Amino acid sequence: MLGNKLLDRASRAVAWFGAVGALYALLDHFHVDPKIELPLLGALTLDVFLLTELLLFPTVKLVEVKAAPKSQQPRAFVEALLDFARSLQKGGNTTTVLEIRDSMSHLLHLLGEHEARYQLGEIALAAAVQADDKVRHAEILIDDLGWAAFKAHQKQRAEGNINRGISLASAIGQLTPRDYGAAQLTAAKGYRHLAMMAAGSGSATKYLESSRRILEMLNANPTTAEMFRQSTDRDLAQVDHAEATIILRDLGLENSGELAAANAQATKKIQDGLAIVSQSATAFERLGDYERLTKALITKERTLAALGDETAALEIRAQRESLARSHSVRKQ
Repeated sequence: MLGNKLLDRASRAVAWFGAVGALYALLDHFHVDPKIELPLLGALTLDVFLLTELLLFPTVKLVEVKAAPKSQQPRAFVEALLDFARSLQKGGNTTTVLEIRDSMSHLLHLLGEHEARYQLGEIALAAAVQADDKVRHAEILIDDLGWAAFKAHQKQRAEGNINRGISLASAIGQLTPRDYGAAQLTAAKGYRHLAMMAAGSGSATKYLESSRRILEMLNANPTTAEMFRQSTDRDLAQVDHAEATIILRDLGLENSGELAAANAQATKKIQDGLAIVSQSATAFERLGDYERLTKALITKERTLAALGDETAALEIRAQRESLARSHSVRKQ
């Protein structure tokens, strides 16, 4: 009897290994290097944890995952991940739920699985509340239930959740410099997201200024500057990239098109955007952030094309494609 139960759990463990293994197939499909996008140790830890839960803790009820064709692997992986997170949450394993969210939320964003990211955020939100983890609570509201909702075409819900997350993060006092700094970084990200969502409405500049002000404040404080310098430099570069993107979007040139030569005012804006996105690309390269560098180069290429400089745009495209090959970042 015991042997049959262990065999059954072992079979389910193999199925889960296949689902988590789909992650690596996805990374390969999107040309993503796990060393850049997802710490390999975190993925291996999840594998071991899954096996341990399935073999040693029979009270955890999971949905079996059959081997899926390669074309269905993204969905198989996502469904397995969500089922596992729900099971952990029902079992009161709040810490593990939050760690899974920390490891997997950005990956779901990269894969375009915005609805799944939102669902994982709902699971993790309950865990954050139960753990009284206010920093993570705010992060989940802004990223998983905010930006992911916006990407899933739920703008009103996204705005409400992001504003709640900013309010929560801003209310976190200076009990410890690390918690305070992390909360301020979260609030700055929230304002940057609101700026992107407000493109064309006239409010974007106000939100970008709020984001910059918070990040510059962190850099001006010796304690938080030492702790968070790389994060603040990265996020300031993201604010620059967001500003350049918004300039293109406001002029209707984000995806295609060329500016009319006679429009001097718009030309000046695009030229300003080119300087800003070039600055952000330089920062990402210095930080070794090749995923965001690739996105900045895409915006730079589009900006040059909007200015009618097709030769320079081709040069940036070649640079971006070389970067994708050498660093295995995701295709755009």
